[in-house]
Amino acid sequence: MTDWLRYMDNRQHWRGAFLNKPYWLAPPRAEGLDDTTTLTQALTAHFSQRRTPRQLILRGPAGLWRRVFVVDDTWPTAVPLPI
Repeated sequence: MTDWLRYMDNRQHWRGAFLNKPYWLAPPRAEGLDDTTTLTQALTAHFSQRRTPRQLILRGPAGLWRRVFVVDDTWPTAVPLPI
């Protein structure tokens, strides 16, 4: 989540949406996008209850699309493989 805040620091004019199964393949319509403040609030609420990552799609002012996964700060940096 800390990286999300840093990543969005210079992207206040971007808009985005959460991508949920099974609708995560196609980007949503522009009118369905939320501002970054709304996305950050929703992520904060999500990570206060769960540790699962969230996939989002972001759209910049020039129309550039980016897909990102946001994980909680406590997300494991390494998971041991089973023996």
